[in-house]
Amino acid sequence: MSINITMLAPGFVGNTFYNTGATADVVDADAVAAISSRIARYTTAPLLSQVASTEALLSSFEGLSSSKKEEFRDALGITGGGGGDSSSIVVEQAQTAHGLTVGKPVTRDASGNFILAVANDTQVKAAAVGVVSAVPDANNLTVTLYGPIDSGLSGLTAPGLYYVANDGSLTLDTSNATNWVVPILFATSSTSGYVLPQSPQSKALIPLAAISGFSTDGTFASNSDAKISSEKAIKTYVDGKVAVVPTNAISASAIDWSLGPSHSKTLSANTTFTFSNELDGQTINVAVTNTAGNYTVTWPTVKWSGGSAPTQTTGAKTDVYTFIKVGSTIYGNVSANHS
Repeated sequence: MSINITMLAPGFVGNTFYNTGATADVVDADAVAAISSRIARYTTAPLLSQVASTEALLSSFEGLSSSKKEEFRDALGITGGGGGDSSSIVVEQAQTAHGLTVGKPVTRDASGNFILAVANDTQVKAAAVGVVSAVPDANNLTVTLYGPIDSGLSGLTAPGLYYVANDGSLTLDTSNATNWVVPILFATSSTSGYVLPQSPQSKALIPLAAISGFSTDGTFASNSDAKISSEKAIKTYVDGKVAVVPTNAISASAIDWSLGPSHSKTLSANTTFTFSNELDGQTINVAVTNTAGNYTVTWPTVKWSGGSAPTQTTGAKTDVYTFIKVGSTIYGNVSANHS
């Protein structure tokens, strides 16, 4: 007997090398090795979420004779009876009123109890770790974390890859799996299957069901957990933080710290300055230029270097004042007499 397979990755079948996409007619002896190699690729944890199509894999398995299917199963360690064999990872657990049945995908809660995995829940409940393979009674269960379940399942379509569904069942249709999209079981018959190794790869790292859309608002005004900010919004926000803010020309005597770090004033009369919107940790510079009128300035409450407020330089000179707010206190210094 021979079967036809389509290569999903480059490699040898028998003594012949085939590129991706090539078709190969192989005899039974080569088929087991070829399909075993492909199964090994698919069940490698980092590649599980990258399987785009399984048609070739499934048709290849279906094309094998009964004896070759058994040989194929032996090559993968899918042998033995009951809950599994030496290649399995099986947990038998006493758990009061667990409420689970054979064939249900499960995860573990913070207390170590097995609970039903559901694909439209948070990552904790969507990330299945295994499948219930036996239920002796209401207070005990067996979970296969990896390897064969040789009997006890029901309603499966073989061969087929099954996923965790939104209702906690197993499904062939990935559209029924909102968050978790890694196959958990390869059905080998209507009542048996092979539990595949799982890894933390899912759409549930952020619960996508809670995301309602994208936002282009560069101010992040809505402060929402249900929106994903677009590249444009992030750029707008970042540009606003790193952009150079022009010096604010003080129109009268009020200095608004929120208008930027640099302020200026040319005196036309004696002036008493006021501060507003100052924040803890913020620093501003204020350049005050006098004229021939030799005007004076008065400042709000400030702790000055040297202990007293400086006197504004007379004549057409500029004094540059630096203020920093630390806690509730504003400290001040001056670089004076600039021509």
